[in-house]
Amino acid sequence: MGSARTFKLSTDPSFESKLRDVVGLYVNPPAAAAVFCFDEKTQVQALDRTQPSLPMVPGRAGTMTHDYKRNGTLDLFAALNVGSGEVLHDTRRSHTGRDVWRSSAGSDMHVDPDLELHVILDNLWAHKSQPVRDWLAHKKRRRWHLHFTPTSSSWLNLVECWFSVLSRKALTNTSFTSIAELETRIDCWVSHWNDNPEPFVWTKPADEILDKVARGQATLDRISKSATHHYEPAEWAWFGRFRWLCRFGSSRCWTRPGRLPGMCPQRHASDAQLDAATWCGTWSLTGRCTPSSPITASSCSPPSCSPT
Repeated sequence: MGSARTFKLSTDPSFESKLRDVVGLYVNPPAAAAVFCFDEKTQVQALDRTQPSLPMVPGRAGTMTHDYKRNGTLDLFAALNVGSGEVLHDTRRSHTGRDVWRSSAGSDMHVDPDLELHVILDNLWAHKSQPVRDWLAHKKRRRWHLHFTPTSSSWLNLVECWFSVLSRKALTNTSFTSIAELETRIDCWVSHWNDNPEPFVWTKPADEILDKVARGQATLDRISKSATHHYEPAEWAWFGRFRWLCRFGSSRCWTRPGRLPGMCPQRHASDAQLDAATWCGTWSLTGRCTPSSPITASSCSPPSCSPT
C-alpha cells in the first residue's frame, strides 16, 4: 500500500503577499523588534488508561490499554520567540476572544517595552474579535503589529513545529488523572524547554514556495478537469453498444476527425480511436455517428478518462 500526506492549496486571494510578509519576518527580521509566532493547541485531552501500563524491558515493549477515560480538556496558548526559541505559554479552559486578549496581555508584559512586537498568527475568528481589537487600539499597544498567515497555511507558522515537539515528548503515551495534572506536565515541560531553547530556522525562500504552489495548482486543475467531465445519459446509453459494434466489425459506421458520416473504419479499432469517435460525435438512433459540433483534427481530442 502507498502512503499519503495531507495537502491543500490555499484559496486566499492575498496568498502571495501574506506569504512574502511572513517569510520576510523569518529570514530578515526588523531591527529593534521581537518576532513571535502565536497560536492555540485546542482540546488537549487529559486521558487516563483503564489499567496501569507495563514498563518496557529487554525483549518486550511497554504496554498501554487501548481504551481510556476522559478527564476533561484544556486549551494551550503559546507564543514562540523566533529569534531565541523561548516560549511564553498560558493554559485555559476555552479559547474565546477574551482568552486571546488575556494571553496577549501576558506576553506584552514579558517583552522589553523598547522593542516593537511583530506577531504571526492565523485567521481564527478569536484573533480578530472585538476584545482583541479594543485591547490593541490602546495607545500603549502601538508597538504591536499583527501578520496573518494565508488561509489553510498553518505550515507557515513556526509555533506549529513546537506544538509537534511538545505532543511527541510530553503528551504521547502518558496518562493524566485530572486537568490539573495535565496542566502541571505542560508547565514543567515548557520550563525545561526554556532552560535551553532551540529556535526553529526557516530556510525556504518565498519564490521556491510559490513555484511549488504553482506546480501543485496546475496538477490539481488538470486532475479536476478530467474528473469532472460527465457524459449525458444518451451518450452513456449508446456508449457500450458503440464500442462493441466498432470492435467486432459491424457494418454500421462511425465518425472521427477527417472522416464523414457513413465512412466505415477498419475492424477492431483501437481504444484511442474509439474514444476519439465517442468524444467528437454522438451515436444516433439510426445506428450512425453524427457530429454534435463542427469537427476538425486540431480541435477534437479524446477524453482523458473513458469508461470501459
